[in-house]
Amino acid sequence: MRHFHLLSRAFAPLCYFFFAALPFIQAQITDPKATEVWQPEPRIITPGTGTQPPSDAIVLFDGKNLDQWLSAKGGTAQWDINAAEGSVTVKP
Repeated sequence: MRHFHLLSRAFAPLCYFFFAALPFIQAQITDPKATEVWQPEPRIITPGTGTQPPSDAIVLFDGKNLDQWLSAKGGTAQWDINAAEGSVTVKP
């Protein structure tokens, strides 16, 4: 019984602080202005229609050119483009 009495005296100030601060902690959590970021506003992204990509997409291959690709040796990729099929073949 004596140990419980000593523990309760040791933790009493801590418990008092926690329960005294609880209303202030809850007020900060429930206030949306304190937790939400309003600036900068995110960009508006439009989805692609049909086979078109979304407005924020980076098109790596559009079936016509390899402008977004680089060769392992540097420079543009030297691959064969079959525009009729919309495909690329790596040169040997």
